Amino acid sequence: MERRDFELPDPDWMRDLSHCPLSDRDKELLEKFWTELENDRMEHCARCQETWFDMGLKGGICKRCIARDKNKKEDEPWFFSAENQLDFGLIPAFLPQLTIVEEMLIARVHVFVNVMQVRGQQYKYRGHIVHFLRDVGKVYSQLPLLPPELDVILLRPPTASEHAHLNRQFRRQFRVRRRCLQEWLNFLSNNHPGYRGITVCQKRMSVLPEDGDVLDQVATAAVTDPLSANLGNIENDDVEPDEVDQSAVPDLLPEDTEMEALRSHVLGEERGEHLPVRPSTQHQLEMPDIRRTPINEFNHSQALLSLAFPTLFPRGQADFVEPRLRPIKYADYIQHALRWHDGRFARHPTFRFVVFNTLMRAQARAKSSYFVKEYQQRQGLITRDDLLEAFQNPESAEAQQLLNSINRQTAQLRGTRPYWYRKRRELESYAYNLDCPGAFITFSPADLHWRSLYQHLPQFQDWQELPEQQRMGMSSKLLRDNPHIAAWHFYRRFGLFRDIVLKQKFNVTDYWNRYEWQGRGSSHCHGLFWMDGAPSVDLENEHLRKEFARIWRFHVTAFNPEPARVRQQGEGNPLAVNPLQHPLTFQWLSQVLNRCQRHHCSETYCLRKKKGSEEISCRFFFPRDTRDTADVVRRQGQSYFSFEAARNDSLMNHYNRCLSLGWLANIDISPCTSLQAVINYAAKYCSKMEKRTDSYASMGRQILPYVSHQNPLLSFASRLMNKLLTERDFSGQEICHVLLNCELQEGTRVIRAVDCRPYEQQGRSLRLQGDHDDAEVVGIYEKYLSRPPLHEELTYLDFLANWNTSKRDGRKWTRWSRQAKPRVLYYFPRYKSNHQHHQYDDFCRVKLMLAHPHRDPNELRKINGVEYNSYASAAEFCYGNHRHPDDYYGTPNAEERRPDPDEFEEEFHEPDLLEEDWLELARQLPDCPPSQEAIDLLGRRDIDIQYDWTPHVGRYADPGIVQGDYWRQRIEQNRLYMDVEDMPLEVRDTLNPEQRIVYDTFIGHFQCGSEEQILLHVDGGGGTGKSYMIKVLSSHLQRLAGNRPSPIWRAAPTGVASNQIMGTTLHSLLRLPVDRAFTELSPADANAVQNKLRDVRYLVIDEKSMLGLRQLSWIDKRLRQVFPGRATEFFGGISIILVGDFFQLPPIANKPLYFDGPLKDLHEVSGQTAYRAFNHTVFLKKVQRQQGGDQAGFRLALEELRGLKLSIESWKLLSQRVQVKLSQREEDTFDAALRIYSKKARVNEYNYEHLVRLK
Repeated sequence: MERRDFELPDPDWMRDLSHCPLSDRDKELLEKFWTELENDRMEHCARCQETWFDMGLKGGICKRCIARDKNKKEDEPWFFSAENQLDFGLIPAFLPQLTIVEEMLIARVHVFVNVMQVRGQQYKYRGHIVHFLRDVGKVYSQLPLLPPELDVILLRPPTASEHAHLNRQFRRQFRVRRRCLQEWLNFLSNNHPGYRGITVCQKRMSVLPEDGDVLDQVATAAVTDPLSANLGNIENDDVEPDEVDQSAVPDLLPEDTEMEALRSHVLGEERGEHLPVRPSTQHQLEMPDIRRTPINEFNHSQALLSLAFPTLFPRGQADFVEPRLRPIKYADYIQHALRWHDGRFARHPTFRFVVFNTLMRAQARAKSSYFVKEYQQRQGLITRDDLLEAFQNPESAEAQQLLNSINRQTAQLRGTRPYWYRKRRELESYAYNLDCPGAFITFSPADLHWRSLYQHLPQFQDWQELPEQQRMGMSSKLLRDNPHIAAWHFYRRFGLFRDIVLKQKFNVTDYWNRYEWQGRGSSHCHGLFWMDGAPSVDLENEHLRKEFARIWRFHVTAFNPEPARVRQQGEGNPLAVNPLQHPLTFQWLSQVLNRCQRHHCSETYCLRKKKGSEEISCRFFFPRDTRDTADVVRRQGQSYFSFEAARNDSLMNHYNRCLSLGWLANIDISPCTSLQAVINYAAKYCSKMEKRTDSYASMGRQILPYVSHQNPLLSFASRLMNKLLTERDFSGQEICHVLLNCELQEGTRVIRAVDCRPYEQQGRSLRLQGDHDDAEVVGIYEKYLSRPPLHEELTYLDFLANWNTSKRDGRKWTRWSRQAKPRVLYYFPRYKSNHQHHQYDDFCRVKLMLAHPHRDPNELRKINGVEYNSYASAAEFCYGNHRHPDDYYGTPNAEERRPDPDEFEEEFHEPDLLEEDWLELARQLPDCPPSQEAIDLLGRRDIDIQYDWTPHVGRYADPGIVQGDYWRQRIEQNRLYMDVEDMPLEVRDTLNPEQRIVYDTFIGHFQCGSEEQILLHVDGGGGTGKSYMIKVLSSHLQRLAGNRPSPIWRAAPTGVASNQIMGTTLHSLLRLPVDRAFTELSPADANAVQNKLRDVRYLVIDEKSMLGLRQLSWIDKRLRQVFPGRATEFFGGISIILVGDFFQLPPIANKPLYFDGPLKDLHEVSGQTAYRAFNHTVFLKKVQRQQGGDQAGFRLALEELRGLKLSIESWKLLSQRVQVKLSQREEDTFDAALRIYSKKARVNEYNYEHLVRLK
């Protein structure tokens, strides 16, 4: 990149508006930028059916499809294809387009509550909808719903009836046409699998209007603030009065039992009083059937999206939960939907909000699980009482440590307060590492005007030809309907502008920028830019201040070519032109400046009351005095200087000609004068939130009452993360920005976080892998300490900034390429550098750790062979005798930089019931997400509270319950007997030949009284009759024993497996250790086991695949001790039948029985020897469970699964038998079925949910 002369001025103003205001080089930059924008086109991929930008088509196929299918197997489908359930299909042309409310009336699942607020005055009659999103959906089996049954509340001022515009704000959304609903329900019933079996109630249908609005039938509340009598002029008269802004608050909805309380709170009613919204004529109608079990957003077995949005999924195809041969991540699925060629998903008013809610909650869920694993690994288990005790004093070290730990995890959730706090600290690290940047620049949108945006939207030709006022109305609607394109365009436009114009005009070497959404939700971007050639910021010297002002005056001005300019009637919009065809003149510059750059003070934007006085002032210091020359000044209350450009207009914002004409929207550019100014920027702009927020400690106190007893730390962490996530609402453009995977913050440097705590406090950490599994990883400092000998003299600072280590091979280190810039180091914590401060010793320790090569942290106090008694003493010697590169951690006794206190009172925000009342109450009510965040609803449900518990008092006063040994007593009182049901001898004829071999072997062995030991394998896949054979053999041996105890005992490694064969676990039978070393039984315990097995001659061990060599060794040793008379024989001489299938579940933390590699553990060697003593095997091959020709495919699928070789045809067969493919009636037949889960936590969740649902 060619370096520009930083002192090259713009052309002089010669008082001729027809002259060009830019240099030839600047014109070239802008033309290149505008050409790139003009050439930006939406492209269509023939394979994935997406229509989007920058798709990199090759032969009509986009680069994403090419990458996805690069390693596709021959028998696999294309990834984004109908065969892989990722083709959403088309909407039948004959189906009418429904309004928001019409779709809600026919949707089977409802996952949000709409709060619609009529607004006036500051919002110029623009209504506002906030979608409060649920974590679970109510499922209806009878449709249509009626308007009063919808979760909708309308808030409006008491004087709204006097203003026609206000009364019409939501009319369009509430239009209902009975015929359209009937057509859709008829189609869905015949074509949508999720609508099979629903009841379309004609009686309910007849209540709905033929064609009318139902706004008067929803819950309505009058807010306390009446509208001003004089509302002033209406902005954009041509904008439809019922077009409204929309936003969402993720995951705040409580359970339905709390819904009435929530409504009552907003409407100022006592709980128990009903809203007067249901007409009396509807009381005769039955309430719609609601399925007992709501749909959880995280489920993979029940369709949610296709039932909540039937107009998007008219045939129910391609729902996220559909079985797929090639699975897709949820974030990729959402992107695919938003980029679908007909745009219906992106244009839908609520779809983007619901999928965003699920995505963010899934991330919070994963992070909270990860945090708990890591925290409990270091701190041990924590109980609910521990949490309550810690928060007796929220400022205590224990509470703060916990909150800070959760906060660090939440910093990875994009858009949250901790996320932006982390970004603020990273920006400060940029400043410490790279010194003061050249300028701070803000880019605002003109998304109602940019031609480059509307060329991608429908009706572009009409948009160009309309008069200005009508075009504004069309722009508003197009912008609201296409927030995904608007969000992408701003992101794309700024990226091109930064890389083509900013970088080359100002010699930008580094940058840091962030995106935010203000006002009506449009994108903004602001950032800091480091520039080669920018003047020095050492401004305490007057000469340097003058030099600073002299150089920056070439680039920044507040000069208005036409300070008295009045917009001429019929004058075109200077922001909506085609810049490639528009003359570059001072006239155009003047039009742009007077439209965009002049400041307008208002109470809602900038006018604030100064602290300690009643004076109202502009927080941006307007109006400003005019001045002929630029200068550097220090404003009252500021600790740093500010640049003031020459100005002839007291309300003109700073601007640069090239930037203003290129960007064609408001830009603010401020040269940076010091690091202190950057710190102020970071504090006020980088981490700011839209509203005042609670302290973390306050949040912790608020959520404590709703922490679950089941897993208190997980409940607390996930609730705190969720609360931080929902501190504000999210606009449509912001949500699309996130869903399209656009960055919220960008920069030129890689940030490396450096833990500066003492080594023993750092430890190892867990790294999240996917959504569920975690792995332990070595900390960065530990990697440095164990570096290869080749890098013995490498300092920790050099390693952090310039070296990489291989993830696969930690011994392989590589230095960054010459083109790569050193990392920016984000240090935490930053200890105080004051000699008198108690942290000074830690400050010196960090300085030594960064500068001196070492392998042991304890070596840091030793310098040149001399060991000092403190890090401070060692560092003092180092400062006087060594020279080290700057580590950017600070210097001793340096003044700490803190943001200047704000001289204005807190910013004014329009009183908003949604924030003040609904949002805060919803956060505090005990919502009940179905798994990790569940509070203890048992005992708190309406049915529990209303029930008369008097007859039950004292019923469970057994002292064993109090003492904690109740179940041990019950087991002693009800001894387990190993008898099975008596089966007639004729049953043996049902055994197949292989089963009969086993049966005859043991029956004959018992009948002849043989003492010879039998060690037998019985192998067979699922359904081959292993359990049935065991049952028949046990029954007949029991019969042969007569009055004596049964000679056969059945056992298995787990309780579930042993229950299937009416047996016991091996651990309980033989008193095997669970988490400790194996030891011989005491005489008393040995005697107890001997008594239990005195008459047993045969031991059946089922599920042998779960048995390890070490456990088999323990079984052998234990049985030798139990049967001392035959202690020299394997298993004490008792006959063993090892039953199972080695293709099933393997043992946990144990080598399987068939392991044939080298062994070091003596128990494993002993187990292998015992295993090899089994000298006979019987294979059961015939599948008994799935009989008949119609089950042949299923039998084949099971056999393929057993060998991990599932064919495509078998996969398709099994995919038709998953829950998502079943009708509600078919699902109901499984209500009482036993569920098998792979983890105990999921078992507990399901059992808990089942108990909560019991009536």
